[in-house]
Amino acid sequence: MAWDVLWFQRIMNDSCPHLMSVQNNEGMTAKEVFEKEHEGLRSAAEKAAKDMNQGLMVVATLIGTVSFAALFTIPGGFDQTKGSPILFDESNNKKQEMRLFLGYIGATLFASLLALGTLLSIQLSRFNMEDFRVSLPLKFILAITGMFYSTTFTLTACLQAYILEDAMTEKCVFALLAGSVLMCLVFIDVTFLPCNYMYNVFRYSLTYKSPKM
Repeated sequence: MAWDVLWFQRIMNDSCPHLMSVQNNEGMTAKEVFEKEHEGLRSAAEKAAKDMNQGLMVVATLIGTVSFAALFTIPGGFDQTKGSPILFDESNNKKQEMRLFLGYIGATLFASLLALGTLLSIQLSRFNMEDFRVSLPLKFILAITGMFYSTTFTLTACLQAYILEDAMTEKCVFALLAGSVLMCLVFIDVTFLPCNYMYNVFRYSLTYKSPKM
């Protein structure tokens, strides 16, 4: 749907301005004909986007919930007297590692909330023809990127927790590296087409300047 909207925009840019207001035998302009012919495709794209969006929102919410809970269940626990993390004790040489763990958890929470907010924006979108040209693809890329970073920081926090608990083994490192590589491949596969589309949109926007649809 997004490609069709982009191509129609390019045709508008390459045509004489007055042609866009010319009506056919049924009294419809070119834009009205385009919207009528693509109504079925637009509805199918809206349904597919919302169905996929709901699943992604569940995942983003789950990651955010787990990361928020991890802030209160940190490795080593809390000092019952001071209320601060035990590993923050000056006599403990793991203070820096603990700061890294909390930083990774905070980054996970931020990225998951960013993804969740973007997905919610997509879910509440009106799915107009113009939305498919820039708004929806850009939001999709932002949401997937947020989920990618939230997952990345989750794996990194898991690795840091193993270090804090002195439980790091070669098998754990191999498993985390394999998971990271697989996650990167999935991210590239999912975002390649939307990124390629947005590249063409921005490239044409620098070439053509005309009123919006």
